[in-house]
Amino acid sequence: MQKNQLLVIIITFQILILVGMFGKAFYPLWVGEKVTFKVLPRDPRDIFRGNYVDLRYGFNTLNLAGLPNDLDRLGKYRYGDRLYVELGKEGDFYEAIGVWKNPPEKNKFIQVIAEETYSYDTLTSINVNAGIESYFTTPENAKKIESLNFMNNDSVEVSVDVMIAPDGKARIKQVNTKNIIQPNK
Repeated sequence: MQKNQLLVIIITFQILILVGMFGKAFYPLWVGEKVTFKVLPRDPRDIFRGNYVDLRYGFNTLNLAGLPNDLDRLGKYRYGDRLYVELGKEGDFYEAIGVWKNPPEKNKFIQVIAEETYSYDTLTSINVNAGIESYFTTPENAKKIESLNFMNNDSVEVSVDVMIAPDGKARIKQVNTKNIIQPNK
């Protein structure tokens, strides 16, 4: 009888871990608010991982000299530290308007992890990762986005709808592509 009870406890524990992982991954999609970011030009498909679309946003590289922040240049954060990028709406898209060590109370924000730091004279930049820089999609969608070749194409705009939870954690809802007709010059 004890062996059966131990087996049931072990199996239940494993199931609870899987349910917890699933809940953590989908939490922003369930309770989050939709925010749209413009995707910066970049090679859109990662050939080594298959149908993952590789994405880059304006907030991935932050110029600390040009944004309000409480990081005090290079001394107040380290690689792997959790930071919060304050977001403001510019037209149809959201952009970084500040970066903080604690979540801002007034505006929307996204939770990021500090990565590389660059310092050139008075200009200091930091690279951050929000966990939404790659997106697994169907083979058809991945090839469609790759065929757009938006790195050299001014007539294509790629944006991403992201769900951001109240604590700043984010998940991609969908990738959008839009053809833009350029006026004749």
